[in-house]
Parts: sequence; structure tokens; C-alpha cells
Amino acid sequence: MKLKLFNAKDYRKHIEFTAKREQVRRRIDITPTNDTAQRELISAKLAEMDNMPESNLFAVDAKKIHDALDAANGKATRHTYGSSTELMAITKRAERLFDRHGIPQDKRSGCTIVAISGVPESKSYARQSRSAIATRVEFLRGASAWYVTAITRVERYTGPGGSERFTVALTDDARASVIKNALSDFA
Repeated sequence: MKLKLFNAKDYRKHIEFTAKREQVRRRIDITPTNDTAQRELISAKLAEMDNMPESNLFAVDAKKIHDALDAANGKATRHTYGSSTELMAITKRAERLFDRHGIPQDKRSGCTIVAISGVPESKSYARQSRSAIATRVEFLRGASAWYVTAITRVERYTGPGGSERFTVALTDDARASVIKNALSDFA
């Protein structure tokens, strides 16, 4: 299975749009002016940006992904991934991680994510039942998009340590880029 989740270009446009909107918001809060015309102009610009259609981040194969999640989860709905929106949040989290560590766009291709939904962590759950149904999803970063490569149903033990699992595996090029960025301040 290789279902396209979203394009990386759309994510970049989303980040740029959010940054521009935030700049306008800050300008309204910071501008110490009594000139009502200027404040109205800035407020109008902000209202215009809020009404602009943001770049559409949506799952390209949303229906197929939803069907695969339904097939894997069965009747379980509580501690599982149930929509492509939740899966997109996971990949956005990975993109933010890549950005934070300075991995260039061309080095991200081939990186993978394995995410397992969380189960109840309370000790009382551990006494009631030994396991809960969770969803395990594998992602692959292509050159310009994220793909869902596997969706499976897993049973996880409840109780302490049952939080969501999120693991990112880097390619050798991406790993070298992280090391290079980390050591860039040293001789």
C-alpha cells in the first residue's frame, strides 16, 4: 500500500501563509499609533488575510486512507487513529522536527515515521484489562510528498507507558546533515 497523504509544497505554503498572518497580527498589537486610519488599514488587511483561502492541506487519497483505517481498527474507535487529519498532524510534526534540525528538503526523501496511537495510561486501566486496540501507521517521505505505507491494528498493554509512540528514521544523508548542523559552531 502506498497512499499519498499530502504534498510538501502545500505544507510550505501553509507555513508561509501562517507566518505572514502572524506578522500582520503583531503589527496591530505593536503599532503605538493614535492614527485611526492606519489602525483601520491594518485591521482591514488582517481581515482580508483571514478571509483568504489558505493553501489546501488535504489528504490526496483521503477516502482510501479512511477505508484502510476502518479496516484496521474494526469497531475500535477510542484509542486509534480514525482520520487522515490525525495522520497529517503526525507528518507535520515530523516536518517541524526536520526544520528544527536543519535538514534540507532534498535530504528528507526516504525518511520514515512509525506512529502508534496511545492507550490509557492510568493504573486503574491496567487492573481492568490488560490491553487495548491501537493503530500502527507507517509513513514514507517521498521527494515531494508524504505517503502512508502501512496501517495495522495492534494491541498495546494499558497502564503506565501507554502514550503515543512517534519514531522517525532518517536516511544516511539526512543524518549527515543533522550532524553537520550540530557541529557547525565548532572548529
